[in-house]
Amino acid sequence: MPDLRKSRSRQRRPVSVYAALDLALAGDAVTVRSTPEKVLVDVADAPAALRIARTLQGSGGAALFERLPPAFDVTGINAEIRVAGRPVARIGPAFAANLVGRLVADGVAVYPWSFVKAWLRGS
Repeated sequence: MPDLRKSRSRQRRPVSVYAALDLALAGDAVTVRSTPEKVLVDVADAPAALRIARTLQGSGGAALFERLPPAFDVTGINAEIRVAGRPVARIGPAFAANLVGRLVADGVAVYPWSFVKAWLRGS
C-alpha cells in the first residue's frame, strides 16, 4: 500500500498565494485574484492593457517579465493575464511558452488573437 503522506507532500507547492486586490496602474483598474492553481490578473479592456504595458515598459517592467518565469517555476505559481475576460498571457510551470511569448520573455505564453478579439469587441 502506498504511503499517502509522501504523495501529498510531492503535490504540495513551496509557496501558496492568496490574492484579492483591486488596484490602479497607469490610471486603469486592475483586479488580481487567486485560485488554488493560479493568480488571475484582469484588465477591463484592450486600450487599458496597452496603457499599462507601456507604463510598465517605461518603469522597468521588461526586466520584471524576464524575472517572473524563473521565479514562478521555482515556486510552482502560475499566472494568467486577461483582458475583458480573455486570456492574453500565461506564465508559470503549467503553461508552455509559445513563439510570441518568447519575444516577451522566456517561459511566457502570449495569445495575441485573444487581445485582438477583445479590442474588436470594444472591451
